[in-house]
Amino acid sequence: MSDTIQDLEHIFHPRSICIIGSSSRAGSFGRLFLEGMIRMGFPAIFPVHPTEKKITGSAGLSKH
Repeated sequence: MSDTIQDLEHIFHPRSICIIGSSSRAGSFGRLFLEGMIRMGFPAIFPVHPTEKKITGSAGLSKH
């Protein structure tokens, strides 16, 4: 496999993803998007929110 195709493989088939704007607030877009990614079965999801440290049971990444 060429280096270019292998590089694209990482983009289209990631092993982990960060979801910026995730939220624990029910009904918010950030929460719905996060729940959708969980249902799709991504092996490693890292929710990112400026203040929340845990979102839907997943450890969140925050600046605090």
